[in-house]
Amino acid sequence: MNWGTISKYRNELFGVAIISIITLHYFEDVGGGKLYLSFIGAIGVDIFMFLSGMGLCFSMKKNSNIKDFYIRRIRRILPTYLLVAGLFYIYQDLIYEKQSIFKFLSDLLFITLFSEGNITFWFIGFIILMYIMYPLFFDTLSFNNKYRNIYFVGYMMLSIAFIILVKMVDVDFYNKIILLITRLPIFILGCYFGEKIYKELNFSLIEVVIIVVGVILEIYHGLTGIGPEFFIRLLFSIPLMLGIIYILKLIKSEKVNNILRIFGKYSLELYMLHIVYRMLLIDFHIKTTFLLYWSLAFIVLILSILVQKSLGVIRRR
Repeated sequence: MNWGTISKYRNELFGVAIISIITLHYFEDVGGGKLYLSFIGAIGVDIFMFLSGMGLCFSMKKNSNIKDFYIRRIRRILPTYLLVAGLFYIYQDLIYEKQSIFKFLSDLLFITLFSEGNITFWFIGFIILMYIMYPLFFDTLSFNNKYRNIYFVGYMMLSIAFIILVKMVDVDFYNKIILLITRLPIFILGCYFGEKIYKELNFSLIEVVIIVVGVILEIYHGLTGIGPEFFIRLLFSIPLMLGIIYILKLIKSEKVNNILRIFGKYSLELYMLHIVYRMLLIDFHIKTTFLLYWSLAFIVLILSILVQKSLGVIRRR
């Protein structure tokens, strides 16, 4: 096993990540799951962020033209977002809450994410910001840049300092954007290690030490609740992914791998549609049960496949 193994199991890891996010939301809505919330929690989101940073590195390696990069990113995310979020906000803002068109546009364009803490589709807003910034990360974190390690340390220090500064200056604003701001370091980590994953390099001794430390800190945090959660997730995300890969290699079940690949392949659409049905259950005051929640999850998976394939046809035209 080396860094390149993460790329080989990319879709499986995306699949585990989206399933873990749905599981997290289930326990948040229904209750219970103390062990899951203590030791896993929202780390599926961090896996998403790491893999996204890695994936952008691979994309730029194939074609480093910045204009083409932005076009590919726009074609991948905006049609799905505008379709799913557009229909959802038409219902929620204009029909259900009878709000103005300004509220609809403010929600759709992520204005209320920063002004009101509307986190419904926060992940999409965050990843769009990362798309905009990524060419800078790619140039400075590339192996072709002899100062790559210095840039990496600088980016990590700045992102963590930014988190601390925002919290110190305006706690209310920090709470509105906490889901975004605390995911910046793990995205940068994915950008940095994307190069090593692309070249399928072996783990260095210091990387092995950091992986072990990440596991120890996660166990300690899970048992005691002590420590900055975003920083511990940052260190634990890589050993968790490697652990998942090891288990998949151990069980050698192509059926399990294929199921996870399906969830992973349609994870973007599944994430957004899952958020929609979760919000609708809340709006209609429908009591969530295990059977209902996971039945809807599988229905939404089918819808996700249809959405991606339909939009794929439109993109090819």
